[in-house]
Amino acid sequence: MTAYSRELVDKFVPVGLDKQQTTKIRSDALESLLCYLLGELPGNFVCRNARDPFRGMEIDITVANAQEARWMKALPSVFLVECKIETLKFAATWFQNL
Repeated sequence: MTAYSRELVDKFVPVGLDKQQTTKIRSDALESLLCYLLGELPGNFVCRNARDPFRGMEIDITVANAQEARWMKALPSVFLVECKIETLKFAATWFQNL
């Protein structure tokens, strides 16, 4: 089992939850937390802020998963993570419009 640093997690979570911070600062804290958590898993390689092959979009986190841990075999060998901090009101409106 991966042993995470409580100090590092406690560094990012309050910033991500602080609504007085800008969305950029909160999103960056979430991205940093996820990079740390995913990067500590055995067999994972994490790349942050990569560009798609057409250079049109930034990919927040790209994870190469060697699937060393048995439970990680449920995930693809490469997957992308998009980090967004959105308000519940926005999310509710978005889902209603689907």
